[in-house]
Amino acid sequence: MMGDQTLVRDGLKAEAFMQMGKENQRREEADHVM
Repeated sequence: MMGDQTLVRDGLKAEAFMQMGKENQRREEADHVM
């Protein structure tokens, strides 16, 4: 049970990290356009 919980937590962390990376990429692209 505990292992499953940590797996889910790591998955959420990874997803949030990917989302942050996408946001940063979008911001950088916007900077290049200006």
